[in-house]
Amino acid sequence: MTRVRANKSAFLGTLRAAIGFLTRVPMGRVAVADVDAAPPWFPIVGAMLGVVGGVVYAGVGRTMPPTVAASLAIATGLLITGAFHYDGLADVADAFGGGWTKERRLEILNDSRHGTYGVVTLAIVLIIQVSSLASLSRRHGLFVLIAAETLARAGAVVLLAVMQPARTRGLAASSARALNRSSVYVGVGAGVVIAIVAIGWWSIAAIAVVGVCVGLVGLLAQKKIGGMVGDVLGAAEQIAFTGVLVVCVALAYPGR
Repeated sequence: MTRVRANKSAFLGTLRAAIGFLTRVPMGRVAVADVDAAPPWFPIVGAMLGVVGGVVYAGVGRTMPPTVAASLAIATGLLITGAFHYDGLADVADAFGGGWTKERRLEILNDSRHGTYGVVTLAIVLIIQVSSLASLSRRHGLFVLIAAETLARAGAVVLLAVMQPARTRGLAASSARALNRSSVYVGVGAGVVIAIVAIGWWSIAAIAVVGVCVGLVGLLAQKKIGGMVGDVLGAAEQIAFTGVLVVCVALAYPGR
């Protein structure tokens, strides 16, 4: 009985840590060990975010044009997460676009300010996300958002598991060291199942595009800074999320 309670406590602790880490939802005090062990839960948190954004899109879309509904749905995700992954994307764009050496790129990644590369990248990505979502019906948009949020975070978890950290310190490095491979398989597997349930056979293309997007970001990061950092994971998540939206629009509009 004691062991069951301990397992339940650890289960809830890492889930709370994952929600608290990826969102602005107050979860109280969370142990550092739980934060390090939280990444396998990221796809599940992504599914939760997808449900919220999808409900906003489907609900608002009943009384407003699709572009407005899509803008509000994406904005809802931004508010709940505090634009967490978007910040990583902008930092990576600035560092990889404006840094000429590994040291300079890592220095830019540590800078909280955003430059031209970062701002332009964010603008382009947001335009693609909003326009892609607005191109889908309310029903399709709801389920595609669930799949996109889930698979994008699953891809980031895989990247965390397979890449070496570019720094020996930092949250990404400590999470990579603490990562349990079995938990990663379970978390990513659960994300894949959620995507299959949400969008059916479209998930085949969605999983493929996530693999390509995350793989390309990983290769670029390896070339530019010799590994991954937290911002790289955020950039991979956002590019994969955008890729899933785009490929689902392509599947919804064949031959048009």
